[in-house]
Amino acid sequence: MDRSIRLAAACGVAVVFLMLGALSVRAHEHREVANGQYAITIGFITEPAFVNEQNGLYLRVDNLSAAAAATAPAEEGEHADGTGVIGLQETLQAEVIFGDQRMPLALTPGTEPGVYESVFFPTAVGDYTYHLAGTIEGTAIDEAFTSSPEGFDSVQGIEEYQFPKPSAGVSAGDEAVDLGFPGVVGGLGLLIGAGGLWWGRRRHGMRAAAELR
Repeated sequence: MDRSIRLAAACGVAVVFLMLGALSVRAHEHREVANGQYAITIGFITEPAFVNEQNGLYLRVDNLSAAAAATAPAEEGEHADGTGVIGLQETLQAEVIFGDQRMPLALTPGTEPGVYESVFFPTAVGDYTYHLAGTIEGTAIDEAFTSSPEGFDSVQGIEEYQFPKPSAGVSAGDEAVDLGFPGVVGGLGLLIGAGGLWWGRRRHGMRAAAELR
């Protein structure tokens, strides 16, 4: 019986992780470029993306074969099957754009062929744009991808996810400092009071024993 329960629990955990993984992939934008020759999957490394948290560019580029495109067309919201394109850190330039600010991103190959990442810390809430320019296996591309409900996530604030909520005008660190000293004093008071009570009872017991003698 216990073995069946443990097996069911393990299966439940596996299903949850698979669902989370699927949600993460669907949060990226998928686009075919160069007349359907390549499929690009792009977004944040971790989605949802939060302000001031380490994150960055996630990029996957697949070379689509004619056979794969004919027999297994990509469903909406999913990247098409294909072969991951390697070596793009040498031929493709990436940058992230927010408002009128731009920052180049150095592509680092990931653990799978065709996957690249570039870490940065988004410091503002809102929509971000990734711009890719250069060549993929000799084919020139120039594409921009902006966060949207149909694409990859915009960067969110953390206030609504904070718990416990910091007091108005006081940070969590300040509260720890303000409460720390009274807490120490109160703790010492309790220790001293307990010690005095124990000593008083001990003296009372010693006096009663002396009187019995």
